[in-house]
Amino acid sequence: MFEREQQVIEATVRGYCSDTGLPDPGKLKWNPIPFSGEWGISTSFFRLAAQEARSKNDIPTKLPPVQMRAQEIAS
Repeated sequence: MFEREQQVIEATVRGYCSDTGLPDPGKLKWNPIPFSGEWGISTSFFRLAAQEARSKNDIPTKLPPVQMRAQEIAS
């Protein structure tokens, strides 16, 4: 139902990751938002934030906790 919108959002997320040096998010997992039928989609950035933390594990950086970083990415 939201295939076109999903494709646009995925392209935006990939562009953001590329522009900001985040790892490639791979295949994003989309979840329907049900409310009297399907009226939206959502995805989580927790896995992407965890990937970033692991990739920079041996580089001294001041990354916030993964949960907070996921919220920052989503914003």
